[in-house]
Amino acid sequence: MPSTILDRYGRARIPSRTLHLSVWRTGSGRPVRLRIEVDGIPDDSAVIHRSPELTVLRAPAQRLVVRVLPDSGESAFADGTAVTLRLRTEVSRSSREEPDEVVVETVDVSGLASRELAVLAPDGPWLSVSAVNAVTDGPIDRFAARVRSRARAVLGRDEIAGTDRADLLVAVDISASMRPALSDGSVAALVDAVVGLSYVVGRPGRVRAGLLGRRACWLPELPARGLSDAVLAEIGRTGLECGFRPSHAPLPVPVGAGPPVVMYMVTDAAPPDAEALAEATAGDGVTRHVLVSGRRGTFPACPSGVHYTVLEPPPPATSAAEFLLQPSSAAAVETFVSSLVAPWAAGHRPFP
Repeated sequence: MPSTILDRYGRARIPSRTLHLSVWRTGSGRPVRLRIEVDGIPDDSAVIHRSPELTVLRAPAQRLVVRVLPDSGESAFADGTAVTLRLRTEVSRSSREEPDEVVVETVDVSGLASRELAVLAPDGPWLSVSAVNAVTDGPIDRFAARVRSRARAVLGRDEIAGTDRADLLVAVDISASMRPALSDGSVAALVDAVVGLSYVVGRPGRVRAGLLGRRACWLPELPARGLSDAVLAEIGRTGLECGFRPSHAPLPVPVGAGPPVVMYMVTDAAPPDAEALAEATAGDGVTRHVLVSGRRGTFPACPSGVHYTVLEPPPPATSAAEFLLQPSSAAAVETFVSSLVAPWAAGHRPFP
């Protein structure tokens, strides 16, 4: 059987014939279904047969979009849901000809209400099949994956437009007061959160991490999975310090020549030089976003131009990631992620 695998925005041409579409689901036991659309409106005029496992279309005479949706009565896909679309041409049983098959690469749809998978367009005796941003997400730690799916749910899309994507940095305060946040796993969870966010608003899985004390120390580029462990290991090697002046931190990436830069600073209180942070943002165009491990309302708000998000500490004897992955923490995670992506929400650009 001639088979073509499409990723990203890949395209294939197959004979224009009756078409069998099926969707494979992994990572979640909840059912999904396909919907055929014309100009954004559901259209079954080309549908010959539909079942939970299979949709059969007569040879398309107009441009069609193939979209996948939850079929479980829920408004969004469950966390961990990934789907793969397969399209196969129909041939008669008496024919010795083999059907043509196109497989659209697996995509993670966690948190989304729906997702376009492919576009079908007639081209004379042929049918053009185009994938729609079919990119398989790389392996990341569990809380990073949770943040990724919740960010997609809040923004209502799997990733933002290319012109709004940013280089993400995460720098951890290594002053002595950070010891509790390091011990309870809050620092690791916040680093993981930035990794998960990178798949939605940044370069997927590419986050540059560093330490902030009396000076900045940036780690080399490291894999997304295990980045928080690498940061903790580096802190264990260097030890904690006195003093935290994030406004003086040099950046490990060029500013102005490439994508916008967003720097996340993990700390346990409002930075002592918060006003200088706002001035630095106005001067170099780098967005500063303070990630605070602490009780909400126990620190002053950051000045205009500096974003901040609070992650409250977990209960005693429980790690932050373990606590946040519990079903009972769903509301807390939703509040945290909504604050994390607020600069991108409602079409706002978070860059100065």
